[in-house]
Amino acid sequence: MSLIYNLEFNGVVNVPLKWKNSRILAGSGSPPSINDSNAQFQVISPDSQRIVWNDIVPSSLSGLSVNDIINSNQFITYNLQRTIKTEITSGVQNAEDFGEPLLHLYLTTNERIIDYDIQNLSWLNDPCNIADYSYVLNGQTPSVDTKFADIIQPPQISNIEKVTSITAVPWNQCNQCRVVNFGCVNQDIDNFTLIMTMVIKFQISCIGTNLEMGFCPAYCQTQANLDFCYTPYSNYCLNTNNSDNTPNIFTSSACQNFFSDYIPIKGPQKEIDNILTATCSKKFPGFEDLRMSQNRAEIELCACHLDPSIYDTLRSQIIEQFPGFSAVDENERCLFPECASTVFTTVDIGNKCLLPNCINISSINNNGTINGPVTINQNNTACVNASQGKPPPAPNPNPNPPNSNPSLWHKYWIWIILGVGIFIILIIVILIIIAADTNKKK
Repeated sequence: MSLIYNLEFNGVVNVPLKWKNSRILAGSGSPPSINDSNAQFQVISPDSQRIVWNDIVPSSLSGLSVNDIINSNQFITYNLQRTIKTEITSGVQNAEDFGEPLLHLYLTTNERIIDYDIQNLSWLNDPCNIADYSYVLNGQTPSVDTKFADIIQPPQISNIEKVTSITAVPWNQCNQCRVVNFGCVNQDIDNFTLIMTMVIKFQISCIGTNLEMGFCPAYCQTQANLDFCYTPYSNYCLNTNNSDNTPNIFTSSACQNFFSDYIPIKGPQKEIDNILTATCSKKFPGFEDLRMSQNRAEIELCACHLDPSIYDTLRSQIIEQFPGFSAVDENERCLFPECASTVFTTVDIGNKCLLPNCINISSINNNGTINGPVTINQNNTACVNASQGKPPPAPNPNPNPPNSNPSLWHKYWIWIILGVGIFIILIIVILIIIAADTNKKK
């Protein structure tokens, strides 16, 4: 069965090389081999260099090298792909005596020698011309990619392929323009610049038991990743992988931690409700048995998910002592103190109860009847008001600032403008009447 890698991160490692506008001496053979080179460079292993990721990555990946990833125990199931990209960005070689300028690059690893036979194809446009030729064809940089075998966890560093050195061997090959076969002189390369990068693709599986430890829980606790992680966590945590058919959320702290982060922000989900209610109502007949549990996680998970009928009974019992609660729009489940304080609420409740830390019930039976004192938290004003049937007053949407004293203009500006307008109209009418009367007398 193939593994599913549902997260992917891409980056590069810039390999430090000394060949920048350098002079590379030609090899002595015809054609020269790797042993005839005067330009071999021991490569600092890209696997030990810091990966530069293309996008923002979780802090647990930031600043790591390939070796760091392999050595870490936080990455459980992953696939790591490495591709060496070698590019020549500058270089000039002479075609003296009609010797076609050529270049061999040898990439040496701990497993093999890779021969990059790079040819200056621009020379072929005019093969009988003697001139200097650049290692650029139609503006394109000569480059070659080598993909190494995938690294699959758990690997051994000693077993993976590593770059150890790179060797440049310039030479010249005679062509048809050389009438007399006296051989061609190998030419050096000037202004030679080579860039090597290792392209990284890191795929990791955040499903199943990988959600229990390491990278995945840290990745999923970030608020931005909650939606993405909900599906793998619900698939794993709400299913059973044990002999007593109890969903994993009851035994897995990673599951409990994820949903403790998820529910207050995103809200409870119906599928969580269904699983918890089915399990809790079967495991605990009522409130008394739940309180007797020695497992705090079970109490947190089940406090709001017992048989619905016993919450109705509890509400009736509390209203008998505190009738004011009948006027409060609080879900009946939230009147059970343990439910009011847990993050594992129901869809009907919402993200949280309206009145947490409100009611204390010293003793309660499984069916919801109370056989001990019920007290109201007097330090919780909202709770005291609710017990007296006084819901908190709705806030004034546009309150005046304290000690504000609006000016007459701010309070009556419409009337002031209207009065001035009427006054002006009256003046105009009077002037018109006077003018008309004067014309009649004339």
